[in-house]
Amino acid sequence: MTIGILSTRYAKALYSFALERGEENEVYREMKMLAHQLIQVPELQRAIDKPILTGEQKEQLLETAAGGEISNSSKRFFRLVLQKEENENLRYMAAAYQTVYRKAKNIIYSRYISACEVDDEILKKIKKLISKNYEESVTIELESQVNPELIGGFVLQIDDKKADASVSGELKRMRKNFR
Repeated sequence: MTIGILSTRYAKALYSFALERGEENEVYREMKMLAHQLIQVPELQRAIDKPILTGEQKEQLLETAAGGEISNSSKRFFRLVLQKEENENLRYMAAAYQTVYRKAKNIIYSRYISACEVDDEILKKIKKLISKNYEESVTIELESQVNPELIGGFVLQIDDKKADASVSGELKRMRKNFR
């Protein structure tokens, strides 16, 4: 079974389980934190994959990575994933849960990447601009990131669409045109 299908099945099951217990919002925050930690700290995934650690130690690592005091739904989910020995797919499962949650809650995920820090007022304006393209029942989730390699300008990503108005993006396009 491919990683995407497997991860989505686990994510949907976790969402249903958490929804029944009224913990879907907590689990969303925990899966965001876990996915972020697994990306930022590759040693975490390697530690979870090591057979030398007990299941309880691995669960404790995952709980800590997901934010410390976590929901019962996430605890049970981690236990199940470790028992089924699917821990190498945890990052994808956490990302898939976020997708399932956003779809169920009618949330549009967007990311604004700029070369320098942007104040909250500008982010509010960007969020308002994005929301004009969607119906009122949609919630816009805007994440801001700084990437100095952009040199200037910004990159705006909304779901799977991307607008690159950065200096580095323009330089890449110019280089491509001169070839």
